[in-house]
Amino acid sequence: MDLKHQITNIFVQINDFCKEFEAQIKKNEAPSTRR
Repeated sequence: MDLKHQITNIFVQINDFCKEFEAQIKKNEAPSTRR
């Protein structure tokens, strides 16, 4: 396995996670008082 490929894969997964996270926030639209 090529290191560059592994790093790219990690970034893709992080990017997907961030998109999911944003979608959840927009769906809930809750004030960020809870943590």
